[in-house]
Parts: sequence; C-alpha cells; structure tokens
Amino acid sequence: MSLDLSSVSSFASRQHLGEYSMISFNVSNSYEMPVQLLTSHILQFQNALTFASKLIEREVSITDEFTRESMFAEYLKDVKHQHSQELLQAEKKSLYELSPLLQRVSEIERSTSEEINEIRQGYEQQIKTLQKVNKMVEAEAHTLKSEVEATLQKELRVQQKRITELESDLQRASRSETIIRDQCKAESDRLIKALEDNTAKYIKVKEESISLRELRLTEKEDELNVKSQRVNKSVSRGQDGENFFMNITKDKMNWDLKKAPTHSCDYSSNILGIPTLFEVKNYTTVIPQKEITKFHSDMKAHPEALVGVFISLNTSIAGKSSSVPISIDWIHASQCVIYVQSCLELDVDHVLSVIEQIIRVTGIFNNALTSHESESDDPMYQQRIEQAKGYLERMMTRLTKLITKIGVDKKQYMALIDTNYQHSISELKYQITDLNTSIQILLGIPEVISEPTSEESEVIPEPKSRKAPAKKK
Repeated sequence: MSLDLSSVSSFASRQHLGEYSMISFNVSNSYEMPVQLLTSHILQFQNALTFASKLIEREVSITDEFTRESMFAEYLKDVKHQHSQELLQAEKKSLYELSPLLQRVSEIERSTSEEINEIRQGYEQQIKTLQKVNKMVEAEAHTLKSEVEATLQKELRVQQKRITELESDLQRASRSETIIRDQCKAESDRLIKALEDNTAKYIKVKEESISLRELRLTEKEDELNVKSQRVNKSVSRGQDGENFFMNITKDKMNWDLKKAPTHSCDYSSNILGIPTLFEVKNYTTVIPQKEITKFHSDMKAHPEALVGVFISLNTSIAGKSSSVPISIDWIHASQCVIYVQSCLELDVDHVLSVIEQIIRVTGIFNNALTSHESESDDPMYQQRIEQAKGYLERMMTRLTKLITKIGVDKKQYMALIDTNYQHSISELKYQITDLNTSIQILLGIPEVISEPTSEESEVIPEPKSRKAPAKKK
C-alpha cells in the first residue's frame, strides 16, 4: 500500500543545539536535494525557506480562486439549464403564468454576472500581485546563486593552492625517504649487533653461573650427606655447631676461640683485650631455661670474664622474646651476657659485628667502674653508668630489628635483581622487534608481528599489535 505524500506533513522534528536548531524534513525517496541548498549557509537556507512559504501561500490562493471560478461556472450552467427547462414547461402551461418567473430569472442572471465579474477582477488583481512577487523572488534567487558561485570559486582556489603545497611537501618527503631508510638500517644493524654481543656475554655468564651453582650444590649435597648421618646423634650435632661457629668467627672476625675445660663453657677467648666466654647450642627445639642457668653459673665461676655470649644456631631461647633475636643482660653486678636466637636465620656478618661492639662497650663500662670504685666523693658517676646501660639495651633492641630487616631485604633484593635482569633482556628483544617492524613499514614491506616466546611472555606482557598505516595514493 503506497503512502499518499500529499497527506503527510513535510516537517519531521526540531532539536535545539546551543545557539542553533536542527530541523528535519520528510521527503520522497526519489527526491534529490538541490546542490545550492546543500552548499548554502544558514542565513541563505533560512531565506530560501521564507521565500518558499510565500510561494506556497500564493499557490494556495491561486488554487482556491480557480476552484471557486470553476464551481461558479458549473453552478451557472446548472442554473441556466434548470431555468431553460422551467421556461419550456412554463411556455407549455401558459405564457402569462411564466412571465413573472422569466423576469425573475433575468434579474438573477444579471446579479450573478455582476458578482462573477467582481470576483474575477479581484482574482486577476491577486494574480498580478503574485507575479510581481514571483519576479522579486527569482531576482533574489539569482543574486544568491551568484554569491554562492563566487564563494565556491574562492574556496576552490584556496583548495587548489593547498593541494599544490601538499604535493610539494610530498615530493620533499619522497626525497628524504632514502636517507631515512639508510639511517634506520644502520641503526638496526648496530642494535642487532649489540644484542648479539650482549646475548653471547649473557649466555657465557649464565653458563659460568650454572657451573658454579652445580659445584656449590655438589658441595652442599656432600655436607648434607655428612650431616644427615650425624643428625640423630645429639653429641655430634653439638660438635658440628661448635666447629661451625669457631670456623666462621675465625674467617670473618679473626677471633681465636679456645676450647674450654670439661663441665664449663664451650669456648673462651680474649677479644679486644676483654676475656669472653662462648656457649654454642645446635638444638632442634627451644633452648630450656636450665641451660641459661648453667651458663650463669659458669660465668659466676669465672669472674674474670666480663662478657658471655650464649648463641642458639637454629631455635629460640626460653624466656626471650622471639621478636628480638639479640638481647643483653647484666649479671653478677658487672658481667654482660649476650643472647642470640636463631643465629643462622640472621645475617652472620652483622651479628658478629654487634657482638664485638657490645664487648667493646662492656670493656669501657668496667674500666670506668674500676677506676671510680674508691672515689666516694662522686656518687653520681655510678648512676650515669646505669643510665648508659639502659640506652645500650635500647640500642640493642633497635639494632637487632635492623639486622632482621637487612636479612629479609637481602633475599628480596637478590630475587629482584634476577627478575630485573630477565626483564631487561626481554624488553631489549621487544625493542629490536619494534625497530625491525618500523623499518619494514618505511621500506614498504608487509608488516609481520613476531609473537614472544613462552619465556618472554612470563616476564612482560605481550605488546598490542599495531596496524600498518594506509599508503597514500
């Protein structure tokens, strides 16, 4: 069923967009919009719509005039025919009876003719006025057409000038394309060579590192086999711990530890000129309180020893906070005892350095106490030393926390260094791939996006594929 276009309104919608409005019209599918309307600016289009509305008004008035004139003409014919019939009938009946009727008909004809003439003159006057308006509209349309053509000619000249400039730029870019290709190729060769050299060095270093790790692993396996044979023997385990501590203090601090007599401490030494006793425990469980009591008894039996070091290699010590791996205590008035829990979990270098610093400070305290024991006129000096001991204990607490943090950070840094190295190698490979792709684009070779290997994809995410730029025609 076809749609009657004469019954559908041409106006569709109107939307406000800031200072302007967007008006939509309904047209037939076969209708082609004139080019002048499509290329006109807003003021020109508004004037065209205004003129079109006036034209529609005139067209409607003309149509109404024609309709009325046609209807009156038909009506007049009908009246004449009717009167003719009536006259014939009246003549048949009686000429005398129809004479008044004939006079009336004559009067009606005269009045109707006069009215029709007046209406016709009015319509002719309107038609003349409409023709004048139509001429004015045609003149204005011709003027607008001339202005639009002048504007289009001006824009055409500007676009032609712009095209000429772009063509000159394209020619200059084409001349420099060869230079860019040579530079990119030289840079690509240099980077590829550097990558090959770095890859060879990395492979060599990696092979040496793997060999060294295998050698160390073999040594550790041998040590583990020896220790596994002796793990169930507490005496052998204790001797292993004592020998380990003696060797590591000799290597790192150059301390000469001497084996103490039976039923006494494990080792004794003279560190920084201060007699020191050492008790080393290689337990797999928490060190009981009785071992600490026995160590205090040994210290009391050797009053010449100003410092005692109680070390647990693997476990904690009963009565000591696990959050403070290194702590100190003062016994028998002037003897300082240092407790080290889970020593192998800490950084051994820092632990031994802390022990040496505490021994040095303890020596200074005892020298100060000895030199002022007979001076009764200075009672405040002893109180100052006691206050200094409190600061020393607080320093020890903070220092042990720092040692723990250093041990954790050291493991993290080693893992981070290895990860960053792998990331740098993978990133360098991606940069080489991107450079090759850019060179292929510049040379006009179809781009091939290389997929990363499984090892590379674990280090960094896969880059997004890029689309090759469209070639200029």
